[in-house]
Amino acid sequence: MADYARMRVLDFWSQRIDFEPLVKKIPEPKNRELTSEKIDKAGRTSVADHIFPTIVSRKGGTPIIEEHPPLLFHETGRQRAIYRRQVEHAFGRYRESLRAQYRVLFNRFEYCEMAIKVVGVGSVGAFCAVDLFMAANNDPLFLRIKEARASVLEPYAGQARSQPMANGSSLASA
Repeated sequence: MADYARMRVLDFWSQRIDFEPLVKKIPEPKNRELTSEKIDKAGRTSVADHIFPTIVSRKGGTPIIEEHPPLLFHETGRQRAIYRRQVEHAFGRYRESLRAQYRVLFNRFEYCEMAIKVVGVGSVGAFCAVDLFMAANNDPLFLRIKEARASVLEPYAGQARSQPMANGSSLASA
């Protein structure tokens, strides 16, 4: 219990069954050793340790996504305030649409900020952003917002069905 109390929220949430008994069943010692090393390496890497320090800095203690123009940048002035209100409203609706067990997790995080992200060839011109949420000082959650567009398969397979959300609006699903 003491170990769990010191864990980051996402690390605790994503606890999994120990792979050691499964690894021991691998017949070849060399494959068993390689598998064990890969599992150990993956277990040591987390978003908070790997990505968070490379794209987030602090201004007066507040975490800020760093600019990397032209691929990652912030809106300025009035537009930034408008985006913030829209994002907060959208995530309020998103929160309401989550199943209870995921809402409990998501409620542990507080919205900090958003940066606009330029995306790959298939999404040129679509709105995309990276949003930073924090549960504690070094406990981040990054979510990506991406504009939904009609699927290239829609002419052949038809429109996606809509699923009702908890707040009465709908969410398209494939």
